[in-house]
This record gives sequence, structure tokens and C-alpha cells, in this order.
Amino acid sequence: YKGPGMGSVLLLLVSCVLTNNFLFTRFPGVYLFRGDRVKSAALLGLFTTLLLAAASLLSWMLYTWVLVPANLGYFNTLATLLIVLLLAQIIKGLWSRRGEEGAARAKATMPMLLINCLVMGVLLSNLAEGSDLLTSFFTGLFAGLGFLVAIVLMAGVQERLTTSDIPKALKGVPIDLVSAGLIAAAFMGFVGLA
Repeated sequence: YKGPGMGSVLLLLVSCVLTNNFLFTRFPGVYLFRGDRVKSAALLGLFTTLLLAAASLLSWMLYTWVLVPANLGYFNTLATLLIVLLLAQIIKGLWSRRGEEGAARAKATMPMLLINCLVMGVLLSNLAEGSDLLTSFFTGLFAGLGFLVAIVLMAGVQERLTTSDIPKALKGVPIDLVSAGLIAAAFMGFVGLA
């Protein structure tokens, strides 16, 4: 077995990052777009990418090599959640090493990340599709990169909006939703690539 070919990996990259970006196609919530600077959004995106890639590998291995042979496939969601919890604690420890600001940011962000349907959705869809180990890993990695691209773009828009004259009725969540919709519409231009 050689795993997915290079063409399949590139197609998966374009699909997960541009045409089927989990943040814009499954929209896990407005909270992800609120108040991040580009630098902290990039860091959140990087840690989410690491979490998705590692959790994709571990959950696939646990499901395929342990749960299915033992006829315990129905524990898939619980096992995946435990893997995400464990890895998120490790990432939280790494983030906390950034100092006081990093620790405060990790404390505020990690609960959202733990229950985020983006992470669980990617992992569970990988297992439901019957992907092999490498495809599952690449899907997790590229979904994380798609999240990174989307959250950095939204943070850049947020920074621009702070200096813009926005009508009072659109301030806050409404302008975030409009911005997310416009970026999602721009990403639809890449549909023909994948």
C-alpha cells in the first residue's frame, strides 16, 4: 500500500483550504471571528491545525485498530472526544508558555476549542468516510490549514473594521456575519479547482 497519490493530496489540500473550508461551509459560530488580532488568530489557527492533524491520526488508529476489532465502534464519539481533550491540554500547556497573556488567552480559548464542532466534525467525518490513515491525517492537517487561512483573513478584516466608519446597526455581530459571508462567497470562486 502506497497511500494517497500526490494528485489526491493536492486535491484534498485545495478542497479543505479553499472550496470546502470547514469554517465557512459548516460555520461553527461567530465567536471565532470576534476580537482577534492577526497574530493571535494565526497562533490559534496553528494550534488548531496541530490539534486536528494529531487527533486525526490518533482517532483513526484507535477506531480502526482498537474499537472496530473489539466490536466497540459505538464508542467512537466518546473516544474521539477523549483524544481531543488530551491533545488540547497538551496544546494549552504549550500556549501557556507564551507568558501571562498566552496563559490568559489559552484559558479563554481552550474550552471553545474543546467543544468546537469543527474539530469533532472533521474527526468524525474522517471516520465515517472510511478514510485510510494517511488520508485521515491529511484531511485533518488541511482542514486545520483552512481554519488558519479563514481565521487570519477574518482577523485582518476585524482590524480594518476597527478603523472604519460602520453604521450603528451593523456594529458587532452583524458586520462579522456580513464579512464572513463575503469571504465565503469569495471562496466559492475556487469551486472549479476541486
